[in-house]
Amino acid sequence: MGGLACQAAGSHLSLGCRTIRFASTGSKDGSAKCNAFRTAEPTDAVIGAVYEIPTNEKPALDLAEGVGSGYHEEIVQVLSPKGKKVAVRTYIADETFIDDSLCA
Repeated sequence: MGGLACQAAGSHLSLGCRTIRFASTGSKDGSAKCNAFRTAEPTDAVIGAVYEIPTNEKPALDLAEGVGSGYHEEIVQVLSPKGKKVAVRTYIADETFIDDSLCA
């Protein structure tokens, strides 16, 4: 697969109740993968980059990110660098692929 024609839209901050954990098992190699894990703490947050991609390239990105093979897509609210709330799509590990022993 070639590179995607995506365009960076800047760094954004999740609106609480998320933290980064390497507790998702890779479906191909079994190694620990990153996940924006949902928490009950409103002060937990994840900083990440937001990209805009052409609609016709979304299926290739879904395949590369493991949709249907350990990950699914969710819409989350983030804060832009200017403090604006923005709804974005992110990939979250499926519950059956979470292995807390990977964090030990």
